[in-house]
Amino acid sequence: MSETQVSQLSVSKDLASLLLKLKAAKISLKPPFTWTSGIKSPVYCDIRLLTGFVKERSQVVQHLVTAIKKRWKEPDVIAGTATAGISWAAFVAMEMQLPMVYVRPQPKGHGMKKMIEGYLEEGKNVVLVEDLFSTGESAIKSANALIQEGKCHVIGVISIMSWELPVCSKNFDSAGLDFMSLTGLSHVIPTAETEGFISKRDADLVFEFSRDPDLWGEKYLKE
Repeated sequence: MSETQVSQLSVSKDLASLLLKLKAAKISLKPPFTWTSGIKSPVYCDIRLLTGFVKERSQVVQHLVTAIKKRWKEPDVIAGTATAGISWAAFVAMEMQLPMVYVRPQPKGHGMKKMIEGYLEEGKNVVLVEDLFSTGESAIKSANALIQEGKCHVIGVISIMSWELPVCSKNFDSAGLDFMSLTGLSHVIPTAETEGFISKRDADLVFEFSRDPDLWGEKYLKE
């Protein structure tokens, strides 16, 4: 394992611990959570909570900036997905002293009917910031708006947390987008077990969810 990989692993573990301690990441098997998609899940994450903790928020922003510089060097613009990615994109853009825009989930219903808000020159290299990857579809939609409407180059998409669902990687690969997350479910689960948030049995059940999220609820609720 290279020095860079060791450093990233340390960041992933530290952020997993931070999310659990601040209750931004929660694990519940009885009852499980229900995502907006209808999926029954033993895990839930609300990254928005982190913005209320100044010290910890600054740590996350520094990790985002470091990751962006290592992977994509110096982008021209930082973009955020609406609404959860907007604040993080603003924090990162401020730290990197770069322009910032955000992307609406739908075009405006009036005026110019744009999806992109803010000043964006054509041809710029953009890094898109999201708070959480599930399927990746919302981030991909935002990236496509930056490419098609903004006529820019999306050189990367980054999130703070990822559920690491197989479909997410598949979707990003199909879209031809480079992506990464600071931490993910594969770090949250063992950290939760190590730090006493859940038992080994519960950790095994959560790992089962990560392997087959669509059928996990049906299988688990029958047991």
